[in-house]
Amino acid sequence: MARHGFKSEAELAARVVNWLREDGWKVYQEVDGPGGIADIVAVKGTTTAVVECKLALNLTVLEQAARWIPYSYFSCIAVPHYTYGVPDGYRFGKTVAAKFGLSVIQVQSKPSIITNYPPPRDERDRARQCQQKHGICQAIWEQRPDGWNHAESLRRLSRYLHDEQQTFAAAGSPTGKRWTPFKGTVQSFEAYVKAHPGCTIKEVCENAKHHWRTNGNAVSSMRNMLRMFNPKKPPFPGIVAKLDPKTSSYKLYPVPH
Repeated sequence: MARHGFKSEAELAARVVNWLREDGWKVYQEVDGPGGIADIVAVKGTTTAVVECKLALNLTVLEQAARWIPYSYFSCIAVPHYTYGVPDGYRFGKTVAAKFGLSVIQVQSKPSIITNYPPPRDERDRARQCQQKHGICQAIWEQRPDGWNHAESLRRLSRYLHDEQQTFAAAGSPTGKRWTPFKGTVQSFEAYVKAHPGCTIKEVCENAKHHWRTNGNAVSSMRNMLRMFNPKKPPFPGIVAKLDPKTSSYKLYPVPH
């Protein structure tokens, strides 16, 4: 095991996710947005934070976090905390992060051994206890200049945030699994077809929730996908399309189990 004690980025990210949630943030994981795919996007009120998690403080994670500077009040890097054997460049990486306005969160591999905290004296004491509980050794929050429009920042990010992202995939997962609007469409269409076997493409698109701008776009796109899909990787795994010879249109049925 490495000196920092973490087995994977996902393990480190899970610690950050649990800390943020207990601290009152709404946390989304593996978010595909304007700055790329963020490990974590967190929202508290109108304040936004994007967190990129890495096991090394290097140019790669600095660049990833910097992409989110225009879109989030806090652009953060979560990295391991070292009690000994600090890697070359670690301290300089923190200096570079500060120069670019990037927040740095240092995480211990083991949480605090304290289980019975005294009642916090104030909000600052509560936040400190929450950090200790989850192994957050230090969180240097680099704020944006005065005049930052929190509401506008949240509005721009909100279009990329979906409730399913809170639990669908774990932050930092190496599998690349993440929630997308198309996955939501697939689930919605499969549920409708299961409840209405033999329905048409038009009926599905007019009655089930989808990510396309109009029902007409949905009908056209779905027809094309059903005509040209790869049998080994169907776009709608839970749906079977059968061509009706009388009407020359597709009828949709749930995949038999």
